[in-house]
Amino acid sequence: MQDFTGTTALSHAAFYKHQEVTQVLLKDKGILVNLPNNNGRTLLYRSLMPEYPSYEVISSLLADPRVDVNQVDENGLTPIHSAMKANSSEIVDLLTSHARANISQVDNSGCTAL
Repeated sequence: MQDFTGTTALSHAAFYKHQEVTQVLLKDKGILVNLPNNNGRTLLYRSLMPEYPSYEVISSLLADPRVDVNQVDENGLTPIHSAMKANSSEIVDLLTSHARANISQVDNSGCTAL
């Protein structure tokens, strides 16, 4: 279920750094973890948006094999692009060390995250 912005409860939990709620919702095998909001942003992307993203929440999301670390938003940006723009080296390291991460993904402007 999504709210009027297209955001799911799981996405809200990740955005607001509610680790325990995020963990509980991820246990639901039927939950759509890559469902984008109205701006094309998934829960992984939104979890990077607070000024101080939660390393623990993002680690939990990346541990779930259903979460697509390379899914792009309406601008062709991946979560790695977002972390790079925020100069969050700890989160960039976490995302780029993920086995499925594509650090060469090109956005709509023709730029990579690097």
